[in-house]
Amino acid sequence: MLEKTQRGDMDLTHWLSWFLQMLESTVDTAIQRIDQTLDKSRFWQIYHASNLSAGQIKVLNRLLDGGEKGFAEGINASQYQKVAKVSKATATRHLTELVSRGCLVKSASGGRSTRYHIHRNFNSYNAGKTMKNITFYGRFEADILAGRKTITLREASDADFAAGDQVRVSRYEDDVFFCNIEIIAITPVQFADLNDQHAIQENMTLAELKQVISEIYPGLNELFMIEFRLL
Repeated sequence: MLEKTQRGDMDLTHWLSWFLQMLESTVDTAIQRIDQTLDKSRFWQIYHASNLSAGQIKVLNRLLDGGEKGFAEGINASQYQKVAKVSKATATRHLTELVSRGCLVKSASGGRSTRYHIHRNFNSYNAGKTMKNITFYGRFEADILAGRKTITLREASDADFAAGDQVRVSRYEDDVFFCNIEIIAITPVQFADLNDQHAIQENMTLAELKQVISEIYPGLNELFMIEFRLL
């Protein structure tokens, strides 16, 4: 374009227009790459302690990197099997685990057309803010992931959350991350007002719940009920 202008009447209008278009395209591409890099960094800040297999990490990085080999339309079980070099049964199990841990989301279509995409919900986190953590005994993991357990009772020092907080959840026994939750509400509950619903959520009878609380926190009169939803 510049050579053509030099051979003509030296009117730079067309050259400048072309140059600015090229510059805009280059800047847009650079911004997209920076955003992609930041997204990948934020993703692994959240899921770095998820105890994922080498195959799962490889596939997640391919999806996060995007590009021609990044499965822009999502990845299916067959593609996962080839990339991770695992059996069909293992590929299905790995994908199910990644969905349950919040790393991937599953498309609405079923059967062979089912595809899995990176769960972009992590983009809503404030990158400059450290996520809070909460632990549960391992026996609650399945119930939380299935959406059956939606409340927990904590004493004041373990209830430093606010409605809307998005929190990393790990097992108490080994501190292994297994999901993220969003805090819906925090409500004070008097020990004397504990009921069967509270006990069911703790997989205990009401009598057992009160006994455990009394043993752990002798003389404690006020607890906090944390309501949450799985992300």
